[in-house]
Amino acid sequence: ILRSMLAHCRNRPQELPELIQFETRGHCDSCEEWDAEWDIIGSLESAGYKLVAYSHSDSHLVYGPALEREQRLRSWVDGWVCDTCEGRGRLPYVWGKCGTYCKSC
Repeated sequence: ILRSMLAHCRNRPQELPELIQFETRGHCDSCEEWDAEWDIIGSLESAGYKLVAYSHSDSHLVYGPALEREQRLRSWVDGWVCDTCEGRGRLPYVWGKCGTYCKSC
């Protein structure tokens, strides 16, 4: 679905969603190839998305131009806080049952 969305929006960037959340539980990896989920994250990043957070259940990406113009998206991104260093804006975060951690921690 995400690959189809990127193909559709290649010449229509105004139609790209501002925020994407999708399941990263390994299902695509087992059906397609070992790193299929990271491959789509890479493709989304190449299209201008920023990986905000990754987990073994869901991942969240925000479209860079939308992040620059939309205060509500900046507020949402700023709401992510590392449980170890209390850092904000240190994308991407890793989160799960044990907590939320910034890239550095």
